[in-house]
Amino acid sequence: MYIVFFGRYGSFSHYNIGGTDSIVRRLAYELVARRHKVSFVMFGAPRQNESKGQRGVPVYDFVRLKDALSYIKERFDNVITIYLPPMGRIKYALFRWRQRGRIRFHNYYEAWPEFLEMVN
Repeated sequence: MYIVFFGRYGSFSHYNIGGTDSIVRRLAYELVARRHKVSFVMFGAPRQNESKGQRGVPVYDFVRLKDALSYIKERFDNVITIYLPPMGRIKYALFRWRQRGRIRFHNYYEAWPEFLEMVN
């Protein structure tokens, strides 16, 4: 399988520690260990960039959503969406509809409690 973790630039990172970053990175490494091709693709970056990443997970940053979707369309058969800002969701929904049957789409959700109650 060719799997991409996809989202807005800054919504997850290959290099940061903690939270979503760690979970996505661990999922990616496990998928690579199971012989899947895995990449990170993000849009909204200050400039287009490609880096090796770590452990066989390359990172592709795009300035425009349109360019990121074009890149995904040509290379991947599974997309795991991390986060999309509201302004990009309609364009992404249309992309998903056009690619149905060719690409499988998945979502990653993470929720934190509104408050934590400490008991002494």
